[in-house]
Amino acid sequence: MIKYRSYRQRPTAVLLEASVMLLLLAAAASALTTQAAPSRAGSRPSLAVSEAAKLRYHCEVCSLRYASRDALSSSVHPCAPKLLCSRWLSGRIRSHRLAKKKHFDEHLLGRKHREALERATTFWASYRASGWFDHAAPQSSVENAFSFDRFTDGLRRRTRSGGPAPTLTPHSGGCICPSVRVSELHAEKRAMLYRYLTERVGDTRYAEVLLELGGRHDRIKEIFESVEVYLHLTALISRHRSVRLSAAYDLACGHGLVGLLLAASFPELQVFACDLKRREAFSAHLDAWAAVGMPLHNVRFVEGNFTQVLSVGQGAGDEGRGAGEGGGGEEEGALPAVGPSSLVFSIHGCTTANNEAVELACRGGAAWMAVPCCLQLESCLPAATSMRLSDSERYLLLCGAIGATYGADAIASLEPRVTPRSVVLSRLAAGEATS
Repeated sequence: MIKYRSYRQRPTAVLLEASVMLLLLAAAASALTTQAAPSRAGSRPSLAVSEAAKLRYHCEVCSLRYASRDALSSSVHPCAPKLLCSRWLSGRIRSHRLAKKKHFDEHLLGRKHREALERATTFWASYRASGWFDHAAPQSSVENAFSFDRFTDGLRRRTRSGGPAPTLTPHSGGCICPSVRVSELHAEKRAMLYRYLTERVGDTRYAEVLLELGGRHDRIKEIFESVEVYLHLTALISRHRSVRLSAAYDLACGHGLVGLLLAASFPELQVFACDLKRREAFSAHLDAWAAVGMPLHNVRFVEGNFTQVLSVGQGAGDEGRGAGEGGGGEEEGALPAVGPSSLVFSIHGCTTANNEAVELACRGGAAWMAVPCCLQLESCLPAATSMRLSDSERYLLLCGAIGATYGADAIASLEPRVTPRSVVLSRLAAGEATS
């Protein structure tokens, strides 16, 4: 019972309580007469309060969503408080839907959507004229904006257990199985991949290079991983205003695709790739770029341990010594010295490779980027003697230790569906102001 401070307050409060009870009873009676009829024999009466939230507005061309996820997924049974609550929620959802529809209609009439439609038409025309064209691919797969959720849906998921590999879904965790290849994709996903490559790295002609490779070196994970890292590298280069970068060093380069994409996009940038052994994939990609009419004369490869063949320049005159026309051939002797106009990057270098590459860059005052992989506790946190964390927690903590040790000024992430080792650490060159 409610305690009242004075007698005069009691009549008003009683009237208010009576009004609330009448409203509850009216709402219950109305709902029971209009919505309590069972939908099928033997089923309990329920309220379909989620009907108003089922409609979602999604522009596939622009990859924009104009609706939130429906929180009312379960049935609500008709007791008076729930009925009243469901009526109120249905009204709120209906008004929310109308607001979203208004925004969606405004988008369809806006400039950005018109520009997206024009780009979609251009992509479809270029797809039809390319060697990627397949009559079985729907037009929407090229015209709609690329979505990792749609592309990875149904692909094999990476797993360490035996047996059949599970598949990815838009709402599941995990990343693409490293063994999935372009040649295994059906027509729709190949068309989506063409849109992705043309939109992200069209100026490098990498889509043509993949066709020229003829099914070799076409693992989906390596393609997405390299392209996503390349995009981060171009963003890092664009952040340099006062320092003009003239040389890039891909250390512990592996297949070397990231450096090759960079060389194709920046012909004025001398790219030096270094690893313990030159892989066949590196040579095959170089030959494919030459075959499509875009030879990469600004790429050179050095075989050996980069800590032994790489030196740090003391001045601007020390940088780029011995850099001439390379065309991807072997280079005898040491790499040109690293200096303030250099960019050093190491992508998934094993054990201490990332730390050593970043340390060399810092000593030379060069810009650097690292995507760490298998990190060692003693090299990242020498004072720590024990670490009891999950694999993902351990990875993130050690990446943070590297960033703090070497003064990373930017931290980002690759698409998690591509690789679980997705942290991107970077820093501008010495003399470049951090924005």
